[in-house]
Amino acid sequence: MEPVHSHKSVIFDHKSVIFDHKSVIFDHKSVIFDHRSVILIACCLLFSLCSPADGKDAAEWIAELSAPELALREEAFFQLQLLGRRALSDLEEARRVSDLQTRFYIEYLIDHVPIDQVMIPVPAGRYETGSARTSLKNPQKIQYIPAFEIDTFEVTNFMYYAFVRSTGHRPPAAWSGGRYPLAHENRPVTGVSFDDARAYAAWAGKRLPTDTEWEVAAACAGGGRYPWGDRTLLTAANIDTLSLRDVGSFKRDRSGWGCMDMAGNASEWVIAHDGANKAIAARKGGAYIMPFEFPVAVVALRAMPVRAEATLGELGFRCVRELRD
Repeated sequence: MEPVHSHKSVIFDHKSVIFDHKSVIFDHKSVIFDHRSVILIACCLLFSLCSPADGKDAAEWIAELSAPELALREEAFFQLQLLGRRALSDLEEARRVSDLQTRFYIEYLIDHVPIDQVMIPVPAGRYETGSARTSLKNPQKIQYIPAFEIDTFEVTNFMYYAFVRSTGHRPPAAWSGGRYPLAHENRPVTGVSFDDARAYAAWAGKRLPTDTEWEVAAACAGGGRYPWGDRTLLTAANIDTLSLRDVGSFKRDRSGWGCMDMAGNASEWVIAHDGANKAIAARKGGAYIMPFEFPVAVVALRAMPVRAEATLGELGFRCVRELRD
């Protein structure tokens, strides 16, 4: 029987897996497994190719993923995804396997293995921010910005789960059982307050960006209204759609520095200042639910104040860290 090529299930008989770091034998019978099991099979196939020095065999993973205690199941899946990411990075040829059944599992793992966060340096200098367009309510100015580095991607569910797991911090209310929805590991975490985002940033040794730092990092290399330039491209970013997408999915939504998803996907928490120069919580960037007609994707649009305690389903964040000039 052929596998069900779905993000939710695959027909698979776990008893047919033989895991000895040299070979994996599997057939497709009558047991329906979910996302976790597809990841398990993909990892077993990878481990059989790269012969890791450590790791459990398939039976041990199945036992842990089937444990009656939710915490044990979640911990097993967390560790399995980390192992899968390491195995993929160590085994580039896994992406070129020719067997179709094996390739299905490997490609599924490539699609769902948690991504690594990479920070992009922005050198110190004088930068033009704001716009002459009064409708954007962000007066044009040139100001000196100290050097900093910024996350390439919005913080993902998996990254935030690692923080929750490590600190005991409350998870987003939309998570079930303290865990993000299956197969959503690489979507931006949302439903977090300003203080939640700051707590994650502190745990990661970073902080939230100011609205000016965010704007500088979001700018196009040659200037322009959007991170990709001046052209209005309705499909360049995840705006005016039905749902969040994995970070980095919209390749055109890339700033001149290399930051992804600053025009769409999730809006992001930033630190702004009010008329009295008092730091306030605000948001920058477009979000998937926002209509493109509203200039949310425009880099220079002023930061919008938001209640610090708000937990919105389209509002996430990324972090920055100071660099020495």
